[in-house]
Amino acid sequence: MTIATNLLDDYQKLYLASSRFASLKPWEFVNEEDIFGIQDPKTGTIAYCSIMGHLGEFYSLAAYLGVEGLWGFIQVQKLSESENFEEQMLLSHPFEFQNSLIVSFEDRESQSKKSLKIIKELGLKFRGKAAWPLFRRYLPFHFPKEPNIDQIRFLAIILEQACQVLEKIKQDPSILTHPSNDENLLLRVCNDGVWENVWHIPEIHEMQIKPKLDLELLSKVQWQNLPHQGTWITDCSFTHLPLSDNQETCPFLAPILSSDGSLLNLEFISGDISAEFPKLFLQFCIKSASLPERVIVSTKKSFFLLQPLSNALSFSLELQEENAPILPFLTFFEEKMLNGLDDFLQSP
Repeated sequence: MTIATNLLDDYQKLYLASSRFASLKPWEFVNEEDIFGIQDPKTGTIAYCSIMGHLGEFYSLAAYLGVEGLWGFIQVQKLSESENFEEQMLLSHPFEFQNSLIVSFEDRESQSKKSLKIIKELGLKFRGKAAWPLFRRYLPFHFPKEPNIDQIRFLAIILEQACQVLEKIKQDPSILTHPSNDENLLLRVCNDGVWENVWHIPEIHEMQIKPKLDLELLSKVQWQNLPHQGTWITDCSFTHLPLSDNQETCPFLAPILSSDGSLLNLEFISGDISAEFPKLFLQFCIKSASLPERVIVSTKKSFFLLQPLSNALSFSLELQEENAPILPFLTFFEEKMLNGLDDFLQSP
């Protein structure tokens, strides 16, 4: 494996910035909720930075990209603070919301062969636990992967400017607090090569996943003029399925239950849920030779994905987040998964 010289130069800046960041031990004086922003001089993208490790568990900096990333951070915070955390994790998963770049400090075992080669060629040395920088790119509904060259460069800038902010915080912890408006966040911007602090109010709005409909399949269902019968309970939920070596997207479970909780259909999604979930729903309409009169879902993502079908096929669609009717089945499924997927599929 040969590492290009220009890539090594970019990685050197990134590793040096991450070492400086770690030396400050910011998790000792900054909380995860202490957000500040850093704007990419090249693209204008704002990275909203959160530092983790105050509890001594996961030393890292997460840079949430744009308002979508910041909204995702808020959703993850709500999820972690939920009174019914374990139940909520069956319905939603942090991987669904993450749009971020993250540097964390891990053990040597976390490093890929490529990373170890880069570290060796740069002449760097890391020793001990939680000392090895690990760089990851997170996208909604995807597993983390290594950042590309532009993301490597931006992450180096983020770490460099984060160090500037953190050194100021050590001197004056109040610098992140606007004197009169709590909605303002401190933002580092570069004007004509000079970095400065400004105040910034992010325009946060709810992100909605957009369905990708198979219009030919939808027309086929409409043409069959199927009868409307009963209530279906369904959702699209993250699950711990066996993965292929090149799996990039998160695996999802898509059951359809009757109103009494009986399992009508069960499918697994390993691709793009915005296309696959509506497609599986339409395929089951054909398979069952019927349409539902009423569909109940328990997550907003499933509601948004099925809403166009509700309009096109004239069934009512309800979002029931409290006492989610799909939860008993998801709980049962996860328990069975502990014994292996084959045992579950073969059970009566």
